[in-house]
Amino acid sequence: PFHTSIYRARPDVRSILHSHSRLSRMFSLSHRKLRGLISSSAPDWQGGLPLYRAAGLITTVERGAALAKVLGNSSAALLRGHGDVTATGSIKNTVLKAITLKQNADVLHEVISHGGEIELWNESDLADWANVQRASLSPAAIEALGNRAWDYYVARVNGRLAGLLHPEKPWQA
Repeated sequence: PFHTSIYRARPDVRSILHSHSRLSRMFSLSHRKLRGLISSSAPDWQGGLPLYRAAGLITTVERGAALAKVLGNSSAALLRGHGDVTATGSIKNTVLKAITLKQNADVLHEVISHGGEIELWNESDLADWANVQRASLSPAAIEALGNRAWDYYVARVNGRLAGLLHPEKPWQA
C-alpha cells in the first residue's frame, strides 16, 4: 500500500525510494521543518517537506492513500519518527533526489547547531535559481549534469572511483 498508493495518485512517478535516514527521523519529530537550502533543492523544498504524521507502518490502502495525499506534488515527504519517501519519474532522479534530501538534512542540522536564525532563500533568489538555469543551460546540459552526478555515485558503489582517483592501482571488476 505504501508504494502502490503513491503510484496510483501520481501518474508522473515511476520510482519511489523509502529510507530510514537518521536526520529525516530527527526532523520528522522536530518543530523545525526540513527545507531546501542547497543547490537545486532550494526552490523544490523551500516551504519544507510535508510530514505524514500517523503512527505505525503503512500497511493498508487507507494509510497509503493518506501518505500519497501528504506527498501531494512534492518529490519527498517525511514519515514521523520513521524516515522519508522520495518519488520522481525515474530511478536515477529518485536516487539523486534522495541523496540531495540527506545532504539538505546534514546542512540544516549543522546550521541549526550553530544557533541563530536560518537565512532562507527569498522569492527573488528562488526565481534567480530557475532563471539562471534556464538561461545558461539547455535541457541536454541539465540532463548531462544529472548523468555526471549519477555516474559519480555508481563509480563509488562499484569501486571504479578508487581506480579513477588512483590510476596507479588498477581497478578490478
